[in-house]
Amino acid sequence: MRRHARKTESVLVPFFPGYVFVSLDISRDRWRSVNGTYGVAKLVMQGEYPVPVPVGVVEALQLSSDELSVVEWRPEIRPGDAVRVVAGPFSNMVGQLERLDGAGRVRVLLDIMGGQVPAVLPEEIVVSRDSIL
Repeated sequence: MRRHARKTESVLVPFFPGYVFVSLDISRDRWRSVNGTYGVAKLVMQGEYPVPVPVGVVEALQLSSDELSVVEWRPEIRPGDAVRVVAGPFSNMVGQLERLDGAGRVRVLLDIMGGQVPAVLPEEIVVSRDSIL
């Protein structure tokens, strides 16, 4: 979710911005030439060799993506967590998550005027307080 000019919109962003995953056999492939590829800053290295991604990570991302290769990831929030509202009339207010229901709604105790005011909101507009927009 991104907020700009009093509008909140859902935008697609890279899951790993600036990274490209390549399959290499460093004993056989000419991996040093990857660093000379246009748009590549450098391979992630440990000492003199590229660092492999742990087995299963890329495959798990592929399995969790849709037909457009979009991975929808939301950090899990639980009752008792500090949360922030990212859209609607309570946008940017913080509070404590009191309850989640199965219908995609949450009950949040918002910190308003020195007290906690309950509000029932759509789950998709409530994020962990520490999330960055």
